[in-house]
Order: sequence, then C-alpha cells, then structure tokens
Amino acid sequence: EVRHELGLLTESLEHERAEVARQTATWIAILRERGVLVGDDPSEEDIVLAMHRMLTRTPSKVLNATLTDAVGDRRTQNLPGTTNEYPNWRVPLSHPDGSPMWLDEVFTDERAAR
Repeated sequence: EVRHELGLLTESLEHERAEVARQTATWIAILRERGVLVGDDPSEEDIVLAMHRMLTRTPSKVLNATLTDAVGDRRTQNLPGTTNEYPNWRVPLSHPDGSPMWLDEVFTDERAAR
C-alpha cells in the first residue's frame, strides 16, 4: 500500500497484490513441506514463526531475523527507492496494533521470546 501511495509500483496495485498472494502461497507450501508449519489456516504470526524455524534448520553459521518480525510490527523499516518520501530507518518500533514499543519491552515480549 505504501509503495502504491508513493508511486513506486511498476505494475498495478491489483497485480502486485496478486503477486504477493502467489508468493505467500508458495512459501506456505514450502514451510509445510519442510514440516515447520502445520494447520489449515495459519495466522501471519504462525507463518513468521515457521520461517524462523526453517532458518534454524539451515547450515548457515550466521542467522539474521528482523526485530520488526519478531515483535509483530507490521511496518517496514526501510523502503528501497525512497529517500525523503518515507522515514527509512527512523520508523519507531511498534506492537502489532501500531502502539509504540519501548526497548525494554522487547526483552519481555512474548512474540520475541519465541
């Protein structure tokens, strides 16, 4: 939605939404195939946790997950293709409901602990 509002899409919004839905379905299938996601109607949080589980099964010596995903923040921290149009790397960390999350809350957040 933000990329559409800023005029950054190269395709129509409907096309981009369909592409996101296709990619999401592909990832859900992969997560199920790897045994890290179960259930017929996984929530967004279930999918994020499954992706983190899958990362732990890779042979990589370094793993990286975003703090925003860990706490359920729905906003992106960086929007490529923008300079002044979006507050890149200045978006305050938030709870899933959009309310501000203070640093000390990260250490007690139920989502981040998983």
